[in-house]
Amino acid sequence: MRNEWKQALEGWNVRVSQQILEWQAEAIVKERRAVLLRVLEKLCKAPVPNDLVTTIQATEDMALLENWFDAAVDVSTFDDFRASIRR
Repeated sequence: MRNEWKQALEGWNVRVSQQILEWQAEAIVKERRAVLLRVLEKLCKAPVPNDLVTTIQATEDMALLENWFDAAVDVSTFDDFRASIRR
């Protein structure tokens, strides 16, 4: 299959695919969400409450997820995390 794609694109100046870049960005966001949820679960020693899971899973903003991760590593309760991300 790869060789067929190479042949089909031969002569084209395709170095970067916008679609692939979008897929990669989506995968990174999905992974960051999963890591954030795992960190919260480990630090707070309990399953992450549904309201936080819903909020985190709905977030597409990478900068916001990074800020939330930074906040998560400094808390020991879900209430502390909620307060931290509301600021």
